[in-house]
Amino acid sequence: MEFYSLLQGVIEVSISLVTGLLIFFTSFKVFTILTRDIDEVEQLKKNNIAVALLVSSFVFGIMLMVKSSIAPAVEALSLAIHKGAGGSILNSVLRVLIIYVVAAVFAFIVIWISLKVFMILTKDIDEMEEIGKNNYSIALVLTSLIASIALIMSKPLETILQSAVPMKFAAANAPLIEKNLLMAGAIQMLISFFGVIFILFISLKTFDLLTRNIDETAELKSNNFAVSVLLSAFLFSMMLIMQGPIGSANGTLLLSLQQKAGIAGISIAIGKILLYFIMAAVFSFIVLWIAMKAFMMLTSTIDEMTEIKNNKTAVSIVIAVLLISTALLVASGLPSLLEGIVPLNRILTNIPKP
Repeated sequence: MEFYSLLQGVIEVSISLVTGLLIFFTSFKVFTILTRDIDEVEQLKKNNIAVALLVSSFVFGIMLMVKSSIAPAVEALSLAIHKGAGGSILNSVLRVLIIYVVAAVFAFIVIWISLKVFMILTKDIDEMEEIGKNNYSIALVLTSLIASIALIMSKPLETILQSAVPMKFAAANAPLIEKNLLMAGAIQMLISFFGVIFILFISLKTFDLLTRNIDETAELKSNNFAVSVLLSAFLFSMMLIMQGPIGSANGTLLLSLQQKAGIAGISIAIGKILLYFIMAAVFSFIVLWIAMKAFMMLTSTIDEMTEIKNNKTAVSIVIAVLLISTALLVASGLPSLLEGIVPLNRILTNIPKP
């Protein structure tokens, strides 16, 4: 039996369980306070599925982002335990707790602002009013938004938290905060935040234009769940595909900071991240659209779009599974494809020095 590994595991599980429950409960309570126009507890008692979807996805999104803090927290704890100093272990446990709390607060703010910004952009729909009326179709679209935000933002958050790992355990003269990691994570977070919301909004509008026989806004207002399932799956699948290449592009920014490339080098790195973001979004949209249309052509015995317009949820579930499956399969090849178009490796070795 490995004592240090056992001790680390017991501490990790205990901290994660306690903080997880507290974060879940606190997030739920704060969310209900901020949404004053909806009494979540009363609506849940009335079996309002839309409210249940929104609240649950909001809290789950926070927990998904908090999960990104596990790696930095475990690294901090592992360093302290293997040093074998009691004081260092206690300090590290405290640092782990702080990392979890910071991650939770940050995740809450990011997801809340994302929701508010998206609601401002979609002026044709009053989402909170519709959810109060138990419009679970609109709630599902917001659920996909929250899941997408949490999925894309987890990596920048992990980079930010990684900068706070107590490296003094590894080296006596190491700083408490790694400035390059902190700055890289912060810039990635800003780009990802605005990029995801903008891409989701544009994709929503483009999807609406391409499906001329379905008015998505009107169908969502009428609580057409089949349309909601299709739309939500399409948007979330885009984020699944985009996750890989965005992570690859973020490496150029960190390297430019580590090499002290100056304003020019950092600007080039940021430009490449933005370019990859746009290219990944366009590629994922086209691939998913082609996959969906090709499947519909092969299944000539059924007109899927007509059935979905008629709120046939079973048909939309099949298409949703197709989209998510396609995203999972295509996601691994997209970084290589974009690397062939815009070679990051060449850019990394040619970042200008001041």
